[in-house]
Amino acid sequence: FSGCSGVTEIRMPNNVTSIGYEACINCTNLVKVVIMWATPPSLNDSNYRVTNNVLYVPQGSVNAYKADATWSSAFTDIKEL
Repeated sequence: FSGCSGVTEIRMPNNVTSIGYEACINCTNLVKVVIMWATPPSLNDSNYRVTNNVLYVPQGSVNAYKADATWSSAFTDIKEL
């Protein structure tokens, strides 16, 4: 999705095993990312350099994502589904 300004939302099911380097960099209209992993997967901090986006995660996993330095620096707003 790198550089794709038409992308506004991304949903990643729990069977996705990796997120490519700079996968969402410069997606200027991306505002919503839904991740279905209860445990935060490894994330390179260069994957998400987008402002004003919200990360939605499974119920009960918000604290795990907020405690993960990479996820919490990439997303300032993390909410439960």
